[in-house]
Amino acid sequence: MKHAWRDTVVWVGTVLVAVWLAVLAPKGMAVLGRLPNVAAADLNHRPVLIPDGLKAERTLLLLNFKRGLREEAEGWITGLRLREDSSLAWLRVPVLDDGGHLDRGDVEGRLLAHYPNAGDRANIIPVFTDQAAFLKASGLSRTDRIYALVVNRQGEVLARVEGPFSEESGRLIRHALTSEYRL
Repeated sequence: MKHAWRDTVVWVGTVLVAVWLAVLAPKGMAVLGRLPNVAAADLNHRPVLIPDGLKAERTLLLLNFKRGLREEAEGWITGLRLREDSSLAWLRVPVLDDGGHLDRGDVEGRLLAHYPNAGDRANIIPVFTDQAAFLKASGLSRTDRIYALVVNRQGEVLARVEGPFSEESGRLIRHALTSEYRL
C-alpha cells in the first residue's frame, strides 16, 4: 500500500511540474530573442528600417560587433552562395558601439574603401547603437563572434548560429530562410 501512495504522489508531482513548465516556460521564438528597431542606411545611403523595412518576410542578418570578423562573414556569404542566389534575402550588419565618440563618417569611409561594388554596398548596413542594449534585446551574449540570424519583419529571431560557417549550420540557416520552416 505504501508503494502505491508514493507512486501516485510522484506521478501527480510530475504532472504538476510539467503543467507549470508548459505555462510559465518561454515559448518558441521568444527564447531566441527579438531584434530591436533600428533606423539605419546601407552603404549606398538608402535608408532601411530594421526589422520593419526588410524586403523579405525572412532575412538572414550577419551581425558582427568587432572589427576583424570580415573573414567569418565572407565564409557565410560564400558558403551559402548568397551572391549567386537572389532568392535568399540577406544583409551584413556591423553593429558599432556609439558612445558619442565614434566618427560615423570615418567608419563609413573605411567600409566604402573595402566594398567598392554597389551591389555589396546595398547589403551592408552599419548600425550605430548601444551594443550592450542591442545584444541583450537580441538574445545574444558575445561580441567576439559573428552571428547568423534569420529574422522576420516583426524582429523575431527564427534561427541563430554563432561563429563561422559550417555545412551543418548552413543547412539550418537555409532551412530557416525557406517558407516551409515553422517553429
